[in-house]
Order: sequence, then structure tokens, then C-alpha cells
Amino acid sequence: MAIFAGAVSSMPAASQNPGATPTYGEEVLISPLEEVFEVGVQAGGPIKVDQDLPAPCRGYIASAPDFDLTYEATDLPLYIFVSSDSDTTLAIADPEGTWHCSDDDIGLNPVVRIEAPPSGVYTIWVGTYRESGAERAALFISETPPLGY
Repeated sequence: MAIFAGAVSSMPAASQNPGATPTYGEEVLISPLEEVFEVGVQAGGPIKVDQDLPAPCRGYIASAPDFDLTYEATDLPLYIFVSSDSDTTLAIADPEGTWHCSDDDIGLNPVVRIEAPPSGVYTIWVGTYRESGAERAALFISETPPLGY
């Protein structure tokens, strides 16, 4: 599996429902962050991401987002990453409508780094690389890179 992380063009995703209530909640974070934010999620779902979004987006996600982050940015980079025993992916719609996707940055765990993050709502899906049903995972939000990145 190739390692990738990056932003892709603004493009609506036919199967994802960004306006749905996030399954695992929402949070408002104001930079600079004092600590790493963490929330437990079940990764995966029935929607094959690469059918709706351009490369490098991959994996299987749920229709509703897993988490919504309202972020008030400064000049610090934003890191959104996952830790799991399973092969996980990330698909994130930023406040400007740009998709950021990642897979396999630290072992089988994804990391999205946004160098100059805009303020606003980030809609986050934690996926699984293979269609396997729900897998336990932890979603992290930080302004410092995760260990091993």
C-alpha cells in the first residue's frame, strides 16, 4: 500500500453526508491548543471513498461524519491523526470545502497535516482501508506532529 497524504480539490462526495449529525460528537478548539484532543471512534463503513472522491482518498467510511471540529486557527499547523490496531484512513472536508485524505503515514495509521489551516468546521471521517465493518480507533487533533511522523 502506498503512503499518501494530501489535499484534493473541492468536490462534493455523492455518498457522504457532511450535514449529518456527527456520530462521535463535535468540539470547538481554539489555537494554541494546550493539549492533544482525543476521541474514541469506530472506523469504517459501507461507502467506498475512492468512488466519490479523487485520489489519494481511499477506504470505507460511514455516510455521517464521525466528528466535527470547529477550529479557530493561528499560524500553527494542524495535525489530525488516528491510532488503531486496524488499517485506517482519514477523509476530511476543511472549512473551504477542500478534501484532505491520508493512509499509512505511521505504520497503518493516517496523519493529515494542514500547514496553514483555515478557521471553521472540519468534517472528519475515519475509515478502514478494507471493507471490514467497524474497527476501534482513536482520533487525535493536535498542533504538534504525532510520534513517528
